[in-house]
Amino acid sequence: MTVRPLAVLLLSLEAALGLVWTCVITSRPDLGSAFLPKSVPADLVRTFILADLVFYAALPAAAAFGLRRGRPWASAVLWTHIGGVAYAALLGWGTVLVTGDGLVGAALMTPSAAVLPWIAVRLGRGASGAT
Repeated sequence: MTVRPLAVLLLSLEAALGLVWTCVITSRPDLGSAFLPKSVPADLVRTFILADLVFYAALPAAAAFGLRRGRPWASAVLWTHIGGVAYAALLGWGTVLVTGDGLVGAALMTPSAAVLPWIAVRLGRGASGAT
């Protein structure tokens, strides 16, 4: 499998899981306790819903669409998504280091934060047409 189909598959999966995550956290905000320090109310995780929709549903879906169709803007969308993923992973690990809580959230963000930059670099500057 070349890099571009792998990227499209991974990004499509992230977009689908991002939508599932948003639905779950909207209906069950108490699950936020796995991602936030114990001293923070679990339902505060709802404050991330808009950002999660943008960075974990819309951007990966748009990047997958653009890569699959060879659009010139796909690389910029992919790197924007990577920035959001990196920020979330760093926030997660910072939370773990400072409070000892939130290990689940940090662990869930780490694979994407590690794999997506590698994929984007492999795709090269012209990610829309690379294989």
